Amino acid sequence: MLPLTSRTPKPLVAVNGIRMIDTVIHGLHTNGITEIYVVVGYLKKQFRTPETEYPGLKLIENPYYDTCNNISAAHLSLTGTG
Repeated sequence: MLPLTSRTPKPLVAVNGIRMIDTVIHGLHTNGITEIYVVVGYLKKQFRTPETEYPGLKLIENPYYDTCNNISAAHLSLTGTG
């Protein structure tokens, strides 16, 4: 997804004018899920906007995002630590 993702994390890239993360969150809300955890690392500060837009959305920082694969994000999401 380069060059888009050189400045924007993939979930925040807009597709047809809607950020991908919004599509997922709307789907979760439609199904009654309002407690949502998002594991962030790369360009994490950009996720502050969605955090303020969606009550119940909590960010979990992955300090290993640049050295480990996605399994570290899965572990953090299960333990809620960062």
